[in-house]
Amino acid sequence: MGVDVTIHAKGLFGKAPALKNLLHAGMGYGVMDEYYRLQEGQTGEYTVVYDMFHIGRGYEVKIDKKSVCLRLPLPAGKREIENFYRLTERICEMMKARQFLRDGALAGLEDIPAYIACDVDASQKALESIEKKVGEDPSSAMYLFGAMHPIAVGTRELEMIGGSLEGMDEFFHNMQNMDVYYAGAKVYRRKDGSVFGVYVLTAGVRTILPFRPGLFMNDEVQIDEWYVGLVPGEEEGHMVEYDKFLEKADTGAVYDTEHFLITLQEEEMRKEFLQ
Repeated sequence: MGVDVTIHAKGLFGKAPALKNLLHAGMGYGVMDEYYRLQEGQTGEYTVVYDMFHIGRGYEVKIDKKSVCLRLPLPAGKREIENFYRLTERICEMMKARQFLRDGALAGLEDIPAYIACDVDASQKALESIEKKVGEDPSSAMYLFGAMHPIAVGTRELEMIGGSLEGMDEFFHNMQNMDVYYAGAKVYRRKDGSVFGVYVLTAGVRTILPFRPGLFMNDEVQIDEWYVGLVPGEEEGHMVEYDKFLEKADTGAVYDTEHFLITLQEEEMRKEFLQ
């Protein structure tokens, strides 16, 4: 669910500006990797831009020779919706365009206040729908893509959001403004055809790991075994079965419904897991 805006350059010789010229001070950008984690400072066919001081879900940007396409994911926080249309206005001004396409329909700059109200209403209803769905199964969670990485939203997270889009703005920023590494599973195949997955935990690095390992949004690959790859020092790695790792690891620092935060120093790794 989202809103698509396309802005065309005016005139025969008009052209779309470069990404760096579109962004105002305080905006970051990057591309998503296969785990939907932002690789900051990189650009691609679809680049994610976001407000570094109020990190939300971000916006996708695609730039052609004569047009700029923006996508706002919904639900989004109220501040993020307003900033999306401020960015739309900025790009229209740069491209000398008084009109743009919103979900394929012609729109004018004067229509923006109404579109903000429309998207705020749609986001509020989407948030209520998530609350209802999770409420029917309190053990469940829905993943929402943030500018930095996915977040599993369950009962705990919904309580933090508090049912408001202002709360959603604050929630997404607080969750993504941490100095952490969001671990994604690497998959390997042995010569006998068996498949195993590995999450890497490096000494001294605060890391987000799942309570239950699995491939995000991929049900096609059957994983036979799961491991944590512990890296206590440079050019050194040790494989520990994921279940055995969880038996000893402190998983009390909950990140979201499906993940926890953990930091192990080299000495802890060697003492608790590598003897």
